[in-house]
Amino acid sequence: MAQRGESKSQKRMSAPTIRPIPRKSPPWTFKSRPGPHSRETSVPLANIVRDMLHLAHTLKETKRILTNRIVSVNGKIRTDYRFPVGILDLVEVTAGKPAMYRTFIDHKGRLTIHPVDAKAAFLISRIRGKRTIRGKHTQYRIGNGMTLLDNKLSARVGDSVKLSVSELKVLKHLPMKENASAFVTGGTHVGEMVHIRAIHEGTQHKQALLTLESKQGTFQTIADYVYVIGEGKPEPGLGVE
Repeated sequence: MAQRGESKSQKRMSAPTIRPIPRKSPPWTFKSRPGPHSRETSVPLANIVRDMLHLAHTLKETKRILTNRIVSVNGKIRTDYRFPVGILDLVEVTAGKPAMYRTFIDHKGRLTIHPVDAKAAFLISRIRGKRTIRGKHTQYRIGNGMTLLDNKLSARVGDSVKLSVSELKVLKHLPMKENASAFVTGGTHVGEMVHIRAIHEGTQHKQALLTLESKQGTFQTIADYVYVIGEGKPEPGLGVE
């Protein structure tokens, strides 16, 4: 009989490289559920709680923690252990000693977490799509699976926006331009903090390229791998100062 529905099993050896987990023992892990991030660019929430924050020893304990509604992602309570957590998401634990963490990516392309001050609770998300909808309203599709309706915002695909967690109100527009601060999410220089030195516009058959400068030197990569996080330097409170 043919299989119906998705497979919930996932071998560790073939899991996306963004997951910071041992690859050989035990042999099985779990899949990310479809959500705001793709499977290749996200880590299940259970991996964050159990393997990175070490709040639990087993998946059963992890499920109990999530059921108690003490863990939120980007300001919303999440109880699904397979919920996908991606780059620059904000994870908050409210039980015991409250703590807040922001996710980044290291030089091996693995997701990492950094503690941040709860007073600096904001999101930075990349604009992935833009269109005009009924009523001549401008709709932006941003990287954490949400959309924004903002006719006053004049942004392009590839720019970033700084948002308040509670109201998802745009606090600041971070354009992709020369001298902007960014970090690389893919390619040979993944995980590096950089400054944009030049933008080379793409064509119908060629992707846009950026000339970037980091501590290791100057190099070029495609614009899809560059995530703007500040104008001259990273936004204060981001967690990478």
